[in-house]
This record gives sequence, structure tokens and C-alpha cells, in this order.
Amino acid sequence: MAKPSHALLADYVADYVRERADRSTARWDHDRRALDAPRGAITLDDVVRDPYDGTRIRVTRNVRGDPLGALWARRQIDEHQFIAGRHWQHLTEEAGAGGLRALDLTRERVDGGVRSFDGLTDRQRDAARALRRAEQDLGVQPALIARLVLEEGLTIAEVADAMDMATARGRDRLGWLLRMSLDELAVGFGFAERAGCRSG
Repeated sequence: MAKPSHALLADYVADYVRERADRSTARWDHDRRALDAPRGAITLDDVVRDPYDGTRIRVTRNVRGDPLGALWARRQIDEHQFIAGRHWQHLTEEAGAGGLRALDLTRERVDGGVRSFDGLTDRQRDAARALRRAEQDLGVQPALIARLVLEEGLTIAEVADAMDMATARGRDRLGWLLRMSLDELAVGFGFAERAGCRSG
């Protein structure tokens, strides 16, 4: 039986809290960094736990294709922001599995309209509704930035290019908007209190 969402979230919260502590001590038991990397890889040094014996291993992590992971690894976002982003991605996968991601479940059905949920699980419907609520709470532009980064896997630089904001100021603005969105998501999903959020 699959783990419930809250158990999965608790697992990766614990993993990343532990990884954060590992990075802050800057000690490791084994050095297993790659000597070379595939062409186009975006790599960062990191310290992770060996799943077998718990020792610390210094590794090379490829964060290409994972903008949220890259922001976390570079310490450009805080823990609550990272966890909120991962939760958004988790909800997207849940809702996407049933084809619900594109439906707006908050709108009234017009006369004659057919909305069939046959064969869909409660978890899929709940995930789609949670995403719609989160998008409405964020507003149009912040929700768009969140979707481009968290769902489409675009970097802030790529989003800036697409929006004709490819200047340092434009990238800074979009980066701030993403961090603010992740703060709001963290509060909305229950991972942080508003007083504890900050977007610098």
C-alpha cells in the first residue's frame, strides 16, 4: 500500500533537515565526487547519508533539470520554501495521474456540461483542488512563475528570456517573485507560519 501524502512529506522533510545539518558541518567520511560529468551537466558538491550505514559521503550532484533542487543546493531558498515547492510537485503528479491538472474544479458547471470523475481516486481530486486553491491564493503572475519553474522545469533565466525580462534586474525580480510564491505556498500548505517566512 502506498504511503499517504503526509507520511511522504514527513520523510522528505526529515531527509532534507538531515542533509542541511550535514552540509553545515562540512565533514564527510568518504569522498565520492565525480572526476568528470556528462556534457551539459550542472553539478554541485554535496554531502549525503549512505542509506546502508549512515556515514556521510561527499558527492557530485547533477541538478540539471531540477531548478528547485538547484536553488536549494545553492542555498538560494530556505528549507520551508524547498519543501513547499516539492509538495506542489507532489500534488501535480497526483492530479496529473488522473488528467485532472487541466480542469478547474472550483468553477460552477454550466447547464448541460458533463464532468465525470468515474475511475478517479479521492487523492487525485483532492490534489487537483489543493493546486487550484494554491494558485488562486498566489494570484496570476506568481502562480505562472511557480508553474513554469516547478512543473515545466525552467530556470529563472529561462523564464526571464521567455518574458522579455532577460536583464539582471528582470531576473532578480522573477527570483524574488518565485521566493515570495514559495513563502506563500509554505504558509498555505502548513509548512511555515507567516511570521517565519522571509523573501530577501
